[in-house]
Amino acid sequence: MNHYRFSAADLRIVWALLAFIVILMIMPLAMSADSLNFTFSEDGPFEIISPFVWVFAALLVLYRMKPMTPSAWAFFIGFLIFAAREADLHKKFTADGMLKINYYKHAVAPLTEKLIAGAVALTLVIGLLCMGYVILRFLFLKNGWRTRAGFFLIVSVALMVLTKIVDRAPNVLEVDYGIMVEPLLRRIALAYEEGLETITPLVFAWSVWIGRDERHYLAGVR
Repeated sequence: MNHYRFSAADLRIVWALLAFIVILMIMPLAMSADSLNFTFSEDGPFEIISPFVWVFAALLVLYRMKPMTPSAWAFFIGFLIFAAREADLHKKFTADGMLKINYYKHAVAPLTEKLIAGAVALTLVIGLLCMGYVILRFLFLKNGWRTRAGFFLIVSVALMVLTKIVDRAPNVLEVDYGIMVEPLLRRIALAYEEGLETITPLVFAWSVWIGRDERHYLAGVR
């Protein structure tokens, strides 16, 4: 921890994150299955709040980064893409999710719709790739992993990857390997998936905020 010269605020963020992770573990044990399923359902509070938290992170980029650089715009757009994804906007205007290959291959939809959706999807993918490039360049080419902002950036990316693993692991285990997952483990996985998805943009936001005082990955410093 001292390697990063964490501030008192950084440590509070770390402890708050750890406490939140513990709470997510306790919730499936303390709540009934119905209450837990609603809490973390598509209509539950975590799912409703999540898009707004990503929008908050995007607005923080606008507030913190003046003037805006190409890297900052990549993060701003990337955060808005994640907000739209959490709000399921990628499914609201097409017959199926525009980010799914099967939509273009098998969905019964007009060719014009698929072409427009494909162009939008390609733009989103390019935006996310630009965001990924900024992250990788800062962490590994600029030794940003040594900085406080870099640490929280790594944590943010790790949380995003972890949520996808936790989301898909139960079905993969059952369908591909015939390993039945206990209902309690499924509820724990659900709590972690939705809970960590909600907290991830706040960790990103903290990285953006403290990074302004260091060699910021969004400042275009060479």
